[in-house]
Amino acid sequence: MLATAEINTNNPYTFNNSKNIILSDPKGLINGVIDESGSTYASDGDAEFQGAIFGRDSLLTAQFLLDTLPDLKDDHDKEFVKNVAHDTIKFLAENQGMFDNKLTEEEFGKIPHETRLWKNAKTEASKNSFKHLKEAWGGNDERVVSYMGADQTARFVNLLINYCGKFGNDILDETIARKSVNPITNWKVEHTITIRESLIDANTWINNKINNSRIKLLEYKKINPSGIDNQHLRDSLGSIYNDKGEIPDFKKPVATIELQGLAYDALRNSIKLLKDDKSYLGLTKTWEKTAKKLHENTIRHFWNKKSHEYPVVAIARNRWGNLIKVETITSNALELLDTTFFDEMDEDEKIKYLKPMVEKCFDAQFLTDVGIRCVSTKYLNEPGGYSGYHGPLKSWPVLTNIIRRGLDRQGFHGLGYELNTRLINGINISGVFPEFFDVLMDGTVGYFATKHADGENEDDVDVVSTNGRIMFQTWTGAALWETRKRQSKKYKLITDPNTKNYGVEKDILNQINRAEPIKTLDELDKIRRKNRVLVVNSKKGLEMEAEFRKAVASGKHVILN
Repeated sequence: MLATAEINTNNPYTFNNSKNIILSDPKGLINGVIDESGSTYASDGDAEFQGAIFGRDSLLTAQFLLDTLPDLKDDHDKEFVKNVAHDTIKFLAENQGMFDNKLTEEEFGKIPHETRLWKNAKTEASKNSFKHLKEAWGGNDERVVSYMGADQTARFVNLLINYCGKFGNDILDETIARKSVNPITNWKVEHTITIRESLIDANTWINNKINNSRIKLLEYKKINPSGIDNQHLRDSLGSIYNDKGEIPDFKKPVATIELQGLAYDALRNSIKLLKDDKSYLGLTKTWEKTAKKLHENTIRHFWNKKSHEYPVVAIARNRWGNLIKVETITSNALELLDTTFFDEMDEDEKIKYLKPMVEKCFDAQFLTDVGIRCVSTKYLNEPGGYSGYHGPLKSWPVLTNIIRRGLDRQGFHGLGYELNTRLINGINISGVFPEFFDVLMDGTVGYFATKHADGENEDDVDVVSTNGRIMFQTWTGAALWETRKRQSKKYKLITDPNTKNYGVEKDILNQINRAEPIKTLDELDKIRRKNRVLVVNSKKGLEMEAEFRKAVASGKHVILN
């Protein structure tokens, strides 16, 4: 749901015109799914996903909104932000794992990746999707819940603690009825617990996952053969690959770098929240040891500590179970900036890690007019030969906003402003809340509704990909809400000239072509007229992906050494 927006002449970063609804208030989209009790959860605006509540999407949406709270003046906006976060926390706690289930990949304490509610499936596409997933992942006629994600549990903990920091700890004493289905008896089970207990269970899952790992990292692996391969934000099949276009064996453990930062935050933040309660002293001491171990092992496995070069993206296993470093240069590592991972380093030590990361972020292999690419353009040999939706030709607003937040967190405010400008400009030009932008090698951006070729002259095709983008993505709307607040004149952040960051930032800003905010409708109209619709052959892309999956199932295109 997205209401037609009125032009806000006092805000130069929002526009609309007769052809595109844009963007004085993304709140209508963010409302997402409204259940019968009136609770609000973030989903997205695509017909296929009606009735679907995605844990990751909801958590990031709520996190972005919560961090705008200090800048909100309207009491209705404040209440709206509070309700989105509160209802997201309670809904996910109600569906938190209770059993070990190989079909759904449920585990005790784990937060769900996706919940499909039949009562909210209003379109034929969403009903068909519900039936398909029920067959593949299990479930009943009312709901299908999957737990195929490694990041949602830590994001849940971090959102809950952020909420407590802004509204107090009363939510911890609220009760919820946790629901699941016993995989042995197939009986529905309901158990009343507090949100505090939900927090403990989530942290216990994170703690146990790390300590049960051979390398003491947060890892994931695919258990259900019909399940999700890459179980983090970039969850497409080919988002992690080497320079030969080979992917890890996802039936064996995989650890990506950004997961470690999320888990580290969850453990550290929970220790701070519960430090004054002596009844949790044993738990917090255990979490403290695990967090320290996780930090040490992340540095040991992902970085070359002698040179402090840009870190690798993943640690996987070969056919014999030996460790493999997947060294492809991706923007996963940049998500680590928006965590506390570097907080306890002194300035001299910290800059050794940060400098290569921020320099890479603003290198031409990543930086585009609309934000940051998922993968460096040095790695165009994508798995299967098609353009995956987390590959080098894709830039996701949600990821750009996470990286922008990280730059601000680390004190690179001029660079954060630069990404803000590009993100806001891109969304305004497109006229929608896009899931992602297609960005060609020459920097051409697919701002407008993707045209599907499906059998047209191959010479007209810009990208062979598996799918076009969703036009109204909730977390993109939340990212816009947050970036608009960040970009306002009242929220001017300046990098401290007395820090080592200042010199690094100054050099980068002097080397790039700076983005300028679009300030008038005439300027916006001229830019739109100069841009064209990219042509994507998704039919061929899906065929190529199907062939690639068959090849992977037979042991081909998998990293062996």
